[in-house]
Amino acid sequence: MKQHGDMKTVLSLRGQYPMLKTDFDTSVAGFMDNIVYVDWIRLGSSLLIVISRPRGRIDYEELGNFHDLLRNLHNCFHEGDLRNKSPQRIFGQLEDIIKPLQSYKKPGETLVLSPTESMHRLPLHALKLKGEPLIKRNPIVYSYSASLMAICAERRNNSKAYRDGKSIVIGNPKADSVKIMAAASMDKSSKQLQTGTDFISPTCGMRNSDFKSAAEGAAILHYHGHAKYKSDSAAEAVLVLTGDDILTPKDVNGLQLQEGAHVTLIACYSGKQGVSLGNEPLGIVPAFLVAGASSVLATLWPIPSTAGQKFSESFYQHGLAKGADGQMRGQVDLARALQQATLDVLDV
Repeated sequence: MKQHGDMKTVLSLRGQYPMLKTDFDTSVAGFMDNIVYVDWIRLGSSLLIVISRPRGRIDYEELGNFHDLLRNLHNCFHEGDLRNKSPQRIFGQLEDIIKPLQSYKKPGETLVLSPTESMHRLPLHALKLKGEPLIKRNPIVYSYSASLMAICAERRNNSKAYRDGKSIVIGNPKADSVKIMAAASMDKSSKQLQTGTDFISPTCGMRNSDFKSAAEGAAILHYHGHAKYKSDSAAEAVLVLTGDDILTPKDVNGLQLQEGAHVTLIACYSGKQGVSLGNEPLGIVPAFLVAGASSVLATLWPIPSTAGQKFSESFYQHGLAKGADGQMRGQVDLARALQQATLDVLDV
């Protein structure tokens, strides 16, 4: 059963597909340079941070009581606090979570962050280390587990998607004053990616019946629109298409994406996820990974459409845009493209 590709991904999402460090090192070799894998682990009532490098040593430190962390997270993310407190004040209460990194990593190294349980609610890249947001010092990648990271690396290494595949830009911008701007931004992104604008519309978007054929043929899938939740459960998340059409995690699970595909979701809370009793992440992002994506970029919190536009344009400019000959410009480093796009939006 574990040899089946989809099942292997599901088990990795659940943290039930253990792997040797040597196997992990081999899988990520050549995928990213100068990476540091950072894992937060609950051991009894304690929270540990474990830091390792490919073909290097493993270090760990105890961060304190895990239940105290959960209590701080709950207090910090109370709706009233989010509305009335500055992000700096909220994040300042949680910066001890990443403090040990100052002793184990160097600026510029790519950090692969693997938080546990409710820590997935926290944008760790926004916490400050030595007075600067972590993402300013280091490119950041999130992964649910080391085994899933290895699977994604293997997919990417084995794929010719970016070289031979097509890009699809799908939009359902809200009917308000920014709608035309959003459509224009998506059109610009499509031109950066050397794709047509067949599925971009300032008025209608795309039907569910058309989404499958478009997504399965794409090496790069970009969606700019809205995510909705029927309840507080991330398992009830949907992407809004046109009219009454929606795309559920179950719909996404059934896709057969091109091996090594990249997915960008510019939609409020599209990166929100729940955690099952078996510590399995639930939501739209895990569904795309099960469907075969090697990377998914999504928004954890609400995002203004204008910020999403600026971010997308910068991300593709620095990472995935093709040259005049229609070919990708050298090696693709999505982590550094994400870092640069984030800093461009923040203007830091």
